[in-house]
Amino acid sequence: MTALPAGPNGGDPVRTFRDFLSSKGLIAICVLVFAVAFNLVHLYPEVAVKVISGNDNVMHLLFLETAVQAITRGQDFTDPWLGTMGMGIPAFHFYQHLPHVTVALVHVGTLGVFPLADMLSWTTYLLLSLFPLSIYWSLRRFGFDQLTAAMGGLVASLIVTPGIFGFGYISYVWRGYGLYPQLW
Repeated sequence: MTALPAGPNGGDPVRTFRDFLSSKGLIAICVLVFAVAFNLVHLYPEVAVKVISGNDNVMHLLFLETAVQAITRGQDFTDPWLGTMGMGIPAFHFYQHLPHVTVALVHVGTLGVFPLADMLSWTTYLLLSLFPLSIYWSLRRFGFDQLTAAMGGLVASLIVTPGIFGFGYISYVWRGYGLYPQLW
């Protein structure tokens, strides 16, 4: 098995830290902080309103509840039977289940302190807000310099592909499609 390439600095943490202290590194940090702050402010109504959207998030909340029930009953939570849709379906057998299982494990681990609907809203909000950091990290792994990667992170949230379920806000937000697993 081969390892991933070490990136532009050969994996040297001291050299990576020095790069961040350079003027280009500080500009890149400022650009990323601005991008994440913009997302946090712009997307805050997604968590401020305590209503589950009528898009696919209703189904994702049902998946979360099913995963929590399977965990608390000691069943296989990676492929539980979802008996409330139609005549029943093994939804996780055919659908991406890692996001739902992760949130369900956190919910059970915190003894249900946070309601599942709020956890669904907050994870969507935080993952979408931190999306520029993911793009920055990915572009750095591809070998781009700091400023190019930071600019990619800055504009990544603004790219819109209407109607084809791309990375725009509309794919994830309340008034959109509710593509929760894609965001993960």
